[in-house]
Amino acid sequence: AGVVRGGPLDPPGSPSSTLPLVEPRTPIRQPALAADFPIVISAPGSYYLAENITGVAGKDGIQIYADAVTLDLNGFALTGVPGSEHGVAPDVPRHNIHISHGTVSSWGAIGINGSNFYDSIYEDLHLYNNAFGGIRASGNSLISRIVATNNGGDGIRMTSLAGFGGIIRDSTASTNGLDGIQVLGDTLVVGNPSMTNTGTAIPAYGSGNRGYTRSGRGRT
Repeated sequence: AGVVRGGPLDPPGSPSSTLPLVEPRTPIRQPALAADFPIVISAPGSYYLAENITGVAGKDGIQIYADAVTLDLNGFALTGVPGSEHGVAPDVPRHNIHISHGTVSSWGAIGINGSNFYDSIYEDLHLYNNAFGGIRASGNSLISRIVATNNGGDGIRMTSLAGFGGIIRDSTASTNGLDGIQVLGDTLVVGNPSMTNTGTAIPAYGSGNRGYTRSGRGRT
């Protein structure tokens, strides 16, 4: 009779997939034509800049038309031109927007106009040379590790909505044309240097504002 041999006692696992990995986010690239601005995000999801974006006169750079949007600038720059509008703006009030990791500069209005973005997060951004201000946020939002310099209006501004302002922490505002960091009620401000602005370093209006240094003593 012939000899029958079994296979190895520890056979290898299933073969690795040869399919390419799929990027789970949607890239944003420079539009080919001025008429293609503003870039519109119209569905919830995760988006990222795949290259530097330069805007055009008379229009916003990116408009967000959906809730639950993450926009990662991915280390790239969103840059305006003379006569342009906001760098990033909503069409109507939106919720749960997260913008991070890049530069927004030289827009003809506000770099990031989050006045109608609620319950949102802004972090690791450099905002400079925007004509009417660096960033405006509202309604229970978080600003963290923002550098706002040389903007024509306030560097950083947090407004209150129905008793919810937000948190500004570990950010820097300098050489802005109006106030460095302006808060308009129910806002916690922690560990934020603000200096050499034309207006007040950190003016607080309304009620419910609190401010601390990182040591826990004094006010920012």
